[in-house]
Amino acid sequence: MKHFACTWIATIGLALYGQIASAQPKAESGLTLRTFTCDVTPPLGSPLCAGRIKPVLAVDEPLLAKGVILQDKTGTYVLCALDWCLLRGGAYDLFRDKLAAAVDTPPARVAVQCVHQHNAPNTDPRAQEILAVCNGPVHADLEFLKAAAEKVAAAARAASEPVAVTHVGTSKAKVEKVASNRRVQLPDGTLGVRYSTTRDPKLQAAPEGFIDPWLRTITFFNGDQPLVQMHYYATHPQSYYGDGRVTWDFPGIARERLEKETGVLQIYFTGCAGDITAGKYNDGKPERRRELADRMYAAMAESIRHIERQPVQPIDWRVRPVRLPWRTDEGYDRKSLEAKVKDPAKDRIQAALDLASLERMATNRPIDFTRMSIGSVHVIHLPGEPFVQYQILAQKCRPDEFVAVAGYGDDFTGYICNEQAYRDGGYEPTSTILSPLAEHYMTAAIKDLLADKPPAQPVIAKVEKIWDAAPHCAFTSLVRYKGQWFCAFREGKHHIDEEASIRVIRRDGDRWVSAALISEAGADLRDAKLCVMPDGRLMMVAGRRTWPPKYDRTLQTFVAFSNDGVNWTTPQRVLGDDEWLWRVTWIDGAGYGISYGSGDPNKDGDTWLSRLQRTTDGVNYQTIATFSEYPGLTEATIRFDSGGLARCIHRRDGGTRTALLGTAPPPYTQWTWRDSGFHLGGPDLVEFNGQWYAGGRWMIGGTKTVLARVDFELGTIEPVLEFPSGGDNSYPSFLIVDDQLWMSYYSSHEGTTAIYLAQLEGL
Repeated sequence: MKHFACTWIATIGLALYGQIASAQPKAESGLTLRTFTCDVTPPLGSPLCAGRIKPVLAVDEPLLAKGVILQDKTGTYVLCALDWCLLRGGAYDLFRDKLAAAVDTPPARVAVQCVHQHNAPNTDPRAQEILAVCNGPVHADLEFLKAAAEKVAAAARAASEPVAVTHVGTSKAKVEKVASNRRVQLPDGTLGVRYSTTRDPKLQAAPEGFIDPWLRTITFFNGDQPLVQMHYYATHPQSYYGDGRVTWDFPGIARERLEKETGVLQIYFTGCAGDITAGKYNDGKPERRRELADRMYAAMAESIRHIERQPVQPIDWRVRPVRLPWRTDEGYDRKSLEAKVKDPAKDRIQAALDLASLERMATNRPIDFTRMSIGSVHVIHLPGEPFVQYQILAQKCRPDEFVAVAGYGDDFTGYICNEQAYRDGGYEPTSTILSPLAEHYMTAAIKDLLADKPPAQPVIAKVEKIWDAAPHCAFTSLVRYKGQWFCAFREGKHHIDEEASIRVIRRDGDRWVSAALISEAGADLRDAKLCVMPDGRLMMVAGRRTWPPKYDRTLQTFVAFSNDGVNWTTPQRVLGDDEWLWRVTWIDGAGYGISYGSGDPNKDGDTWLSRLQRTTDGVNYQTIATFSEYPGLTEATIRFDSGGLARCIHRRDGGTRTALLGTAPPPYTQWTWRDSGFHLGGPDLVEFNGQWYAGGRWMIGGTKTVLARVDFELGTIEPVLEFPSGGDNSYPSFLIVDDQLWMSYYSSHEGTTAIYLAQLEGL
C-alpha cells in the first residue's frame, strides 16, 4: 500500500502559551509564514537505507515531510525536514527544484534536510542507474522518488494560508542520556566504534565524548500565538533498524507527541551528527526506543518553556558555494570504483554511490551552503553527514547569538570528517568520497556564512581580446612600467613548437601595438614573466626549450633587460640545465623565484623538485631552500605581504597533482606548506583589499581560467569567478592600477588562441 495522503496543518496556538489575540497582528517586516506536511512513506517492498537492509515489510509510523515557507520583501524561502535517511545527488536536486518551482523561488533559497532515520529511503538515482546497467542489487525505487517529490511540491503549493510573523523566539534545553560520540578512544590507544546500537560494555561505559548536548528551538509567533517550532539536535536518530518496519524513530515519536499536546506544528532537524550516535545509551532492545523518545520529548518540552522573543526582522539569506576536494588515495578513482560495481564480492552499492558522487564532483558544480538570519537568530544548512565539530565551530562564530545547524542536506559527499579522523581510522572515513582536506573548506565556508559581511563577490567589468596575430598566443605577463602598460607572451603555431618567440606588446590608447619580439632559431621560447627591478630596469625571465625529434630535449632559463620595454638586451642564460625559473618577485632589493626541474630533461612529473632562488642583479642566483618532500613540483609564484611575509602558490604535476600553498617569514628559508586539495595550472597570485587571490587553469568540469580566493592559513583555493575561456587557456597575470585589479590570460574558446585582458570589480 502506498502512503501518499497529504495533510496541511493549520498553526494553532493554545492557552498553554497565554491568551490568543482575536485578530492577527501584522509584522512591520512583512514576514509571513505558511506550513505544509506531507506523507512520504515508501510502499511495501521498497528499498530502505540504500538497499542495504530489509525492504519495507510494514509501517509503524508514516514518514513525513514537514516544512515552512517564509516570505518577506527580500524573497521567499523554504525550510523542509524529511523523515528519510538520505537524499543524494540527483535526488536532492529533485526535491529542492520541485519545492522551488512550487513556491516560485530560486532553488538556492530552499533547504531540504533529511532527519536520517535508517528504516527509511536513502536514494541516489545515478547510483541506481549504474547498478542497473551491471545487474547489481536494487538500491532505490526511482518511481517512488519522483512521486514523493511531486507530492511534497504539491503540499507546498497548497500550504496553509500565510500568517504574519511578528516575533521570533529562541530557546534551548540540555538533552540527557541520548547523544554520545561514536569514536571512542580506548585505554590501549586504539579507536572503538560505538554504533547506534552498542552492546559492548566497555564502549557503553566509556564517556559520552565530544558532543553538543543542547537541543535548540526556534519559534515563530503571531503576537502571542506560536505558529511553528523547529528543533535542532545532533545525534544519529535511530534506536534500532533493519527489520523492514518503517518508522520515524525516537525523534519523530517525541516530535509528534509534542505536536499533539500543543497543537503547534513541530519540525525536527538533525544537526552535525556524523560522528554522534545514541550508542552509549542504546543496546538495541525495543524498550530503548521509548526511553530515548521520552528524553528527547523532555528536552523539547523544557525548551519551549523558556522562549526568549524578539521582534522579527527581514530575512538575510546567504548562499556560500563550496567545492569539497575528493580523496586521492587508492581505490577511489573512477577505474577502481567501476571494477567494484561489477564485482559481486565487493560492496557494489557503496561503490555505485561513490562513483555517482565522483561523477557529480567532476562536473565542477559547487554545493550551496546556506544561512538564514533573522536578527540575531541564525540557521546554517549543511550537506552530508558532518562531524559535530562543524556545529560547534558555527556556534563559536557567533558566541553571543543564537546559532542552529542542520546537517544532512545533499549527501552525495558521505561523511564530512575532520582531518584527524583519517589518521585515527574508524568507520566514518571508510564511507566518504571526500579528502581529509575537506575540513578546511568546511571551516572556511562556515566562517564566511557567519561573518558580519559576506566575502567580496568579484565580477568582470569588461574583457577584451588584445592580441591574436599568431596562430597560438599564450602564457601572459602583465606589467606597468614608466607609465605604460606592457604584456609579454609566447607566439607560435601550437602549444609546443620547434620554434616560438616572445612577443612584447604595449598599450597605445585603446590599441595594443608590438613593442618587441625575441626569437632564437631552433628554440621554443616560453612563459616570459616581466618584473620591475629595484634599479628601475624592466626584467624578463623565460624558459628556453628544444624538442625531439629535430633537436635534443633541453630546458634552460634565460633573462633579458630593458629600459623602455622596446629594446632588450641579448637573452642571457641563468641557472643550470633542466632548471626553469618561472617568475621573480622583488622585495628589499632582492628578487625571489622558484625554479623547478629534475636535473634530467628526459624525466617529468614525480621526479621533479623545486628550489627557492635569490638574486640581487637578476643574473646570479643563490639557492636558499629546496622543496623535495612533495612529488611533481612545477610552476610557482611568490608574492609578499606588507609585513614581508612570503606567500607562494605551487603547482604540482605528480603525485596527487594538487597545488600547495606556502608561507615563510624572512629570510624565507623555512616554509610551511599546505595541500589545497585542488589542481591549479599556470598560477599567479595577488593580494587585493586584504584578500589573496590566485588566477590559473581550473580543470574540473572542463578547462577554464578562474579567479580563486586563497586562504593560506586554512590552505584553501576556491574559484569565485570564471572568465570567458575554454580549450587551451589560462596562465594569467595580475596588475593593480589606480586601485583597480586587471588580469591578462590566454584562451582558444573563440577559435584562435588569443590574449585577453579583463578588468575586475567587486573585490
